[in-house]
Formats: sequence, structure tokens, C-alpha cells
Amino acid sequence: MIPQSRSPLLLFGLISGLLLSSAGCGQQEDQRTFEREAFSSPSEFTETQNGVDMISRDDDDWRVAPFFQGMVRVSEAAFPNPVLSSETVSINLSVDGTEYVNGLETAVYHGDGILVPLDMDERSPLPVGQVTIRFGASELGRFDDPVGLHRVIVFDRNGQVITYGDIQVE
Repeated sequence: MIPQSRSPLLLFGLISGLLLSSAGCGQQEDQRTFEREAFSSPSEFTETQNGVDMISRDDDDWRVAPFFQGMVRVSEAAFPNPVLSSETVSINLSVDGTEYVNGLETAVYHGDGILVPLDMDERSPLPVGQVTIRFGASELGRFDDPVGLHRVIVFDRNGQVITYGDIQVE
């Protein structure tokens, strides 16, 4: 039996725990929704010239997943975009948070669950500051033809999606 003098504190603790737990569930559901969106077909792309000059923006590209908001941001969307198959694509992330991000893995998603690795950063935690992801546009193709629109997904080393966007290879 709980002593009367402690029961209001215990009740407050139980209610607070349930509220925090449901908030965590909400964030987990938001993350799952974000990840489902990441594994959809590419549709449009953010057109850039050199990372600084954004010509047009696709609002779906290069958003940051709920689990990583406040820790990571995309400081420069994929550039150049569109890209020639002989060029290198760069994506600049800014690691801002005091909580650590456990490495990076970047892959192109070809649909049907097929992910092909593009770049890996094994540092854990990633250092605070800018982190650049680079890969050849020719690596985006399936069956040796890189021309077309491709979905690129950036994960942490635990397999959680951090961001994604579409790249047009010409």
C-alpha cells in the first residue's frame, strides 16, 4: 500500500511518464512516416548550381528526419543538380547537436527494396561542423545507365534515415 503523502507525487510521476511515452511514440511514428516517404519513387528535384545557388526547390527534398532535427541540417542540397554522369555530386550536412550522430551511410534507392551504397563515413560520433558527402553521378545508375531521376537516402550507421532527395543525371 502506498502511503497517502506520496500518492499525489506517484500519480504525477505516472501521468508525466505516460505523457512523455506518448510524445516519444508520436516522434517514432513521425520518423516511420518520414522513412516511408524516403522509400518512395523520386518525383522532382531541387535544382542547384554549386550548393549556394538554388534555382528551384522541391519541398520534399533534403528535409531532416524527426529523430535528427536539432542535431543535423542540410546546409547545401545536392549539387550540382542536374548533374552530368561524369561529374561528382556533393551534399553538405551541418552537425549541430550536442547529441552524437553515429556515422553516415549514403545510398541510391532503386525501388523494390534495392539500395546501392554510394558513400560511408564511419566516424562515430560525427564531429560538430560541416560534413561533406561525395559520390560520382555515374554510380547512381542501375544497369550501367545513370541518366534519369534518382532517390538518394542518407542514413546513420544504425540504419535510421536522416535525409533524402532526388538527383537528376543528364
